[in-house]
Amino acid sequence: MAQLFLPAVLAGALAWLYRSGRLPQKHMALLLLCSVAASGLLVWELWQNRNGQIVSLERNPSASRSETVPLEVETEGQRTEIGMVIPGHLRTAEEKQALLETAAASLDTQILGKNQSLTHVEWNLQLPASLADTGITLSWSCDHPEWIGWDGTLAGNIPEEGGTVILKGSLFLEEETLEIQRTLTVYPSREPAAFLQRLQKAAEEENDGRETSVWHLPDFLDGSPLTWYRQTEYRGAVICLLLTVWMLLLPSVLEKREEEAHQKRRDALQRQYPGFVSRLHLFLCAGLSMRKAFERMAVQSKKEIEAGGADSEIRQEVRRTWTEMENGVSEQDAWTHFGDRCGLPAYRELALLLNQNRRHGGARLPELLEREAQAAMETRKRQARAEGEKASIRLILPMGMMLVIVMALVMIPALLVL
Repeated sequence: MAQLFLPAVLAGALAWLYRSGRLPQKHMALLLLCSVAASGLLVWELWQNRNGQIVSLERNPSASRSETVPLEVETEGQRTEIGMVIPGHLRTAEEKQALLETAAASLDTQILGKNQSLTHVEWNLQLPASLADTGITLSWSCDHPEWIGWDGTLAGNIPEEGGTVILKGSLFLEEETLEIQRTLTVYPSREPAAFLQRLQKAAEEENDGRETSVWHLPDFLDGSPLTWYRQTEYRGAVICLLLTVWMLLLPSVLEKREEEAHQKRRDALQRQYPGFVSRLHLFLCAGLSMRKAFERMAVQSKKEIEAGGADSEIRQEVRRTWTEMENGVSEQDAWTHFGDRCGLPAYRELALLLNQNRRHGGARLPELLEREAQAAMETRKRQARAEGEKASIRLILPMGMMLVIVMALVMIPALLVL
């Protein structure tokens, strides 16, 4: 009786929780009460199972179907679990006949379906094959199977003036049987399938015997005039609607793309700023003026692009600035235009620094550029760390999904084995 060890396991778990002090006293008291109740229930069930031998089972008087009762049978000192099938309540012949008559009385409203009465049937009938929770089965037949199908479907060849049909049904409940009979007046079906069938038949009769390449459509059906039209696909309306939606959405899409391109350019200029300032500082330390430094960078970028190298945003702005100076724009205006086109605070400050040092002789410009390059590099490092942290946060969701998949791959086979 391995179940008897469960109360001991519960007691050990409670003792461990009590000694560790991980739960408040009120929770410990609730767990103690639940454990005592569960242990008592287990002991009572084991005692009843051990000493509660049975010799019979009571049938459920309200159950009409068989039910399975879980039992244990002991033979030669060994117990075996089985499911004993107990038949449902045994009805007398009078009870069965009364149940059949009750079911037959309720069929008059059930078989109508969408029809208002049995004297004017123009929709499909609902002929059930069985009645739920009663065990009664049914079979149906009629004297005009060409009008009413076995499932109650009305055919498309019923005369316009209608016709009388004798519907017969047989109800079966075990060995008892009850026959019913209903007189129906059926008319041409109003179901879409029957209408199409009659329409197709009328078209075939209209073209019967005509050996022409034209298929004539009937003008009347069941005395009602027919007017025919081609189905319109309204492709023009669909195209107009799509164009309208496209025109309404296009400005926002273009604006978003332009904003994304502008932001991409700003990010690229921000990344390229430390290298640009470092090159300016290098050229100044080599003895070149600021104008010559821009000229040298512009010429080098042109040669690299002609050789198949990649272009960049800062190179484009350097070439534009050098082109302005070659066309007669003063250096002060060229630096200002350079900072405005780049649009970032760092470039505007650099343009202001170049203009101020040009007016004051530029003696301290290399030192200032060196400081600016160091500050820009530190800013670039901080931005790189921040972007790395954002990337690690974005990876949390994919990593969590992979963890769930791995846990499922491990647990599902284990649960299937159990």
